[in-house]
Amino acid sequence: MAEVIARITGTALVPGVSKNRRWYKPEHLQGAADAANRRIAAGENMLMKTHHDAKDDSTRITARITGMHVTDEGTLDYATEISANKAGKTTLLYELLKVVLVK
Repeated sequence: MAEVIARITGTALVPGVSKNRRWYKPEHLQGAADAANRRIAAGENMLMKTHHDAKDDSTRITARITGMHVTDEGTLDYATEISANKAGKTTLLYELLKVVLVK
């Protein structure tokens, strides 16, 4: 991945029914966090890309997931490093605008 320009944390999922109508129990979220952290600890890059069809196009990498955990409230939270490429900068701008425009 290119140079890191920011680190962002946030919530990936909350227990219950998701927007795609799938039901996620707290144990599902814990399992996802455990699996992700095992992959990260094994040295595997868990990359976020601009869209599912980006395949192996490295210019479409927006971030690298650096960790996941389930909070006391039961949400699945993540930590990422945002890439300094164009896709990463666009993602960072989008995240910043969400904070500014929502408040």
